[in-house]
Amino acid sequence: MREAGIALELLPGFESLPAFEENAPTFAENAAGKALHYSRFCEGLVFADDSGLVVPVLGGAPGVLSARYAGPGASSVERNAKLLHELSGKSGRQRAAYFVCAIGLAEHGRAKAIVTGRVDGEILDAPRGDRGFGYDPVFYISALEKGFAEISAEEKNDYSHRGRAFRKLLAFLSYDRRGTDPKRVAAILAKLDEAYPVATCELKHENAFQLLISTILSAQCTDVRVNQVTQTLYKKYPNAEAFAHANPSELEQEIRPTGFFRNKTKSIMGASNGIIENFGGQVPRTMEEILTLPGVARKTANVVLGTAYGIASGVVVDTHVIRLSRRLDLTKSIDLARAAGVRCAQAAVHRLQPGTALLFARQDGLAEFRRLRLAVR
Repeated sequence: MREAGIALELLPGFESLPAFEENAPTFAENAAGKALHYSRFCEGLVFADDSGLVVPVLGGAPGVLSARYAGPGASSVERNAKLLHELSGKSGRQRAAYFVCAIGLAEHGRAKAIVTGRVDGEILDAPRGDRGFGYDPVFYISALEKGFAEISAEEKNDYSHRGRAFRKLLAFLSYDRRGTDPKRVAAILAKLDEAYPVATCELKHENAFQLLISTILSAQCTDVRVNQVTQTLYKKYPNAEAFAHANPSELEQEIRPTGFFRNKTKSIMGASNGIIENFGGQVPRTMEEILTLPGVARKTANVVLGTAYGIASGVVVDTHVIRLSRRLDLTKSIDLARAAGVRCAQAAVHRLQPGTALLFARQDGLAEFRRLRLAVR
């Protein structure tokens, strides 16, 4: 820990804080829940873990109930005895098992990261060794040809599920998160291109006018619902003239599923009239002109100009842009304009400096993490 420049401390006044009930079905959810819970009571970064043994042939047991596998208050000897009894008569791959450690990191009630570590092995026929605790005496790791309670502290640092999870956490914390650093942004864009190689507008349309109408309809409505409505809508109203001369009451009912149907009807008919009277029936190609249409604000204009005409006039911004920009550590602003500008800000986990305190929300495991003596590798 010292090599990484991090001080590991127990949460101040931990014993007096409201306890967190670990009742989630996964290690990751329990770890994240604890970290989020306790981070609300202090300043700085808080991490918490949940770990246990998983035996697939037992349906994943002991799993998240590892500490309570033999009942409340049972000792490690009793838990191991129960496990060996459950596996009696089983051999080979039926005795396969693995340890899991999940670590959640949070700050001020906001999740920062969840990392996991895993080590695979098998359950022995009987306990071996005296160096471990918990299920260590019955866990055999073939890579070392030893039981977990027989290996040295150095070997356990390298192979244990806690060691692997904590190294991931330290690597995450040590990563330089300087917002819009060009290399970092390039890496984000590369990952986005990999995940979404053919990113297109989800609103189905055949021309700029249909895209304009669909975008107006998409306000406070999903793209899927809009596409369902426009599938028949554009057959009845193929162009601006048809919409301009529509019966308002009928149009309201036809677009009702998209919500705010009265205002949207006024916007659609107003924009259609504006296109006919001022732009010869064609959707204008400049920001200044398109903004003169009723019901068309900058977001709608950016969608139409960028998608239909390939004119990069601005960034299409909504609440998802704020959410993702903050989550990717590109901004800490909640203002739409600032989020669109993607100003450099360290909103997520700041780079750790020597002497940084990392608070641990668990009394009984603090010594185990201190013992790991980990540094980023």
